Amino acid sequence: MQSASLDYWGVSKKAAFRFFFVFFLFTLFPFPFTQFTFLDFPLSGYEKLWDAITLWVGSNVLHLNYEFSSEPNGSGDRTFDYVFLLTTVSVAFVVCIGWSFADRRRNNYTTLYQWLSVYVRFYLAVAMFEYGFAKIFPNQFSPLTPSQLLQTYGHSSPMNLLWTFMSYSAGYNFFAGMAEVVAGIFLLFRRTSVFGALITIVIMGNVAALNFFYDVPVKIFSVELLLLAAFLLLKDANRLIRFFVLNKQVEAATVEPYFTNQKMKYTQWSIKFLFIGYVLYSNISDAYATQKEYAKRPFLYGIYNVEMFVMNNDTLQPLTTDSVRWSKLIIENNDFASLRIMNERKEYLSFETDALRKTISVFGYADTTQKSLLHFNLPDSNYLVLNGKFKKDSIVVTMKKVDLNKFPLVSRGFHWVNEYPMNY
Repeated sequence: MQSASLDYWGVSKKAAFRFFFVFFLFTLFPFPFTQFTFLDFPLSGYEKLWDAITLWVGSNVLHLNYEFSSEPNGSGDRTFDYVFLLTTVSVAFVVCIGWSFADRRRNNYTTLYQWLSVYVRFYLAVAMFEYGFAKIFPNQFSPLTPSQLLQTYGHSSPMNLLWTFMSYSAGYNFFAGMAEVVAGIFLLFRRTSVFGALITIVIMGNVAALNFFYDVPVKIFSVELLLLAAFLLLKDANRLIRFFVLNKQVEAATVEPYFTNQKMKYTQWSIKFLFIGYVLYSNISDAYATQKEYAKRPFLYGIYNVEMFVMNNDTLQPLTTDSVRWSKLIIENNDFASLRIMNERKEYLSFETDALRKTISVFGYADTTQKSLLHFNLPDSNYLVLNGKFKKDSIVVTMKKVDLNKFPLVSRGFHWVNEYPMNY
C-alpha cells in the first residue's frame, strides 16, 4: 500500500471522505451480516434503534402533522425513508465536523479508504446479484397475470405499465438479469472493479430513470446504488477522463496486496471465496425456490366471463350501470382473486379453494371477518358455476372461462420476418 507520508490529502478531500465514510456506514450497515438469516434477531435491535430515531426526528424535529410508519410495505420512498435519509445525512455531517476537529493533523485516510471501497464493492455486488437473479428466475417481473391482460393502458398506473412491459418478455428479463450479475462479478475483484462499476452505472442509471419517470417507489435506493458505483470510480476519475474523453494513453493501475503476511493472504482469500460462494448459492437457491412457488397455479386459475348471475332468486341482466352484478371473476393465485363489476368497479377478495370439497372460502380483502362460503361445479372444461352465500346474499353464477391464448400479448410471439408492423 502507498505510504501515508507520500500521500497528502487536502482539507476538503479529508472532510468529504469523513462525511461519506460515516454516511455509507449508517446507510449500508448491518451488511454483510444481513446475508446470514441466523443473525436477523441479534441485528433487529440495531434496526429498531434507527427506526425509533427516525420516527422521533419526523415527529419532534420536522413536526410532521401525520403519522408514518417504519413497517415495510413494498415502497422504498415512504415518508419514513426520506426522514431516515435526512437523519443519516445530518448525523454524518455532525460526526464529520467532530471527527475533523479531533483528527485534524492526519495526512490522509488512504488505508481506511481502501477498506471502505472493499465494503462498498461487496455491498454493491450483492445488490446486483439480488436484482439480477430475480430477473434470470423471473420473480421480480413474473409472467403476465390475468389481471394484467385485462388492464387497459389508460386505467393502468405508470408503474403497472412498466411492470407489464417487463413481465411480457422472459428473454429480455434474462438479458437484463445477466447484465446485473456480470456487473456484480466484476465488482468482487479489484482488478476488474472499475469495469464492474462502469457497467453498474450504465445499468443503474437506466433503472433510476425508469423509477423516476414511471413513478416506481424505489427512487432513493436506485440513486444510492448509482452513488456507490460513482464512489468506486473516484480514485480512477483522472485516468477515465484521459482515456474516454481526451483519448490519451493511461498507465495501468497499481494493485497492491492488502496484506504482506502469507497467512493473512490465505485467510483473506479463504474468507472472500467462502463469502462469494455463500452469496451466490443463497441468491440462486432463493430465486429458484421463489420461482417454483410463483409457478404454482391455483386449481381455478384464469379469467371467467359471467354469463348468468342470479341473486336472491332474481336474475340480474348485464347492464353496464349495475353496481352489484359481476362481469368477470379473475383468479390468479392461491389466496387472491378479484371481481369486475358491470359498472367497471373492482373488488378484491381473499380466496381459498378446497378442490376436494369443491368449496371456496371468500373473505373481504380489507375485512377478513366478512367470510362467505361458495360451492363450485365444473360442468366441463370451459364453465364454472358458483352457488352459495356471498356476503348477505344468495347467489348462483354461471361463468365461461376465457382462453388466455387469444390475447395478442400472449399469442403474438417472436417473428424474424414482419412484412408489416403489428402495432395495435
